[in-house]
Amino acid sequence: MKKLALLPFVISYSVWAALPLLPIPRHLMPDYFLEGAFEGGGDVRANLETIRFAAHAGLEYERWELEFSSLGTRKLAATAPRFQLRYEAANETHGPRFLVLLKGVENNYLNQTQLRAAVKNSRLLKDIVVYPQIENGDLALEISLRSAVAFQAIQPESRPGRLLLDLRKRDFVPQLQ
Repeated sequence: MKKLALLPFVISYSVWAALPLLPIPRHLMPDYFLEGAFEGGGDVRANLETIRFAAHAGLEYERWELEFSSLGTRKLAATAPRFQLRYEAANETHGPRFLVLLKGVENNYLNQTQLRAAVKNSRLLKDIVVYPQIENGDLALEISLRSAVAFQAIQPESRPGRLLLDLRKRDFVPQLQ
């Protein structure tokens, strides 16, 4: 069953084989991306603690934050496991989405009730699917979007255990890469 659940990721990644992985930015960038594949984190095991949502209505963007913790002490935002983040445009089988692959997640502490409530309050997200963990703590998330977005992806240098996604509707973004 677990292998079937990840079939969309296997197919998607075979299509993206030519898309180069870029190092994830460590600081906010002046422009937003329309596409991209990023890699970050480190060769460590960590816990996935939470996914938080904040709407910034006056600035016309939403921030989604994945926060990790260290093993044992569960110190927040100290470290992140190796991860890949890919934005995929809509096609005939699905709408626009982000795929997040996490390597070495020891424990998944996500609260599904809080996650559903956050998605319900979002103007840009349709759903977040957390697939069951597979061998060695690998975990996949699919973040489905209501429509195409422009985005920034950041793993802050000061808080390496966080992955930030700033999302905007494309028509609100004056400068795009």
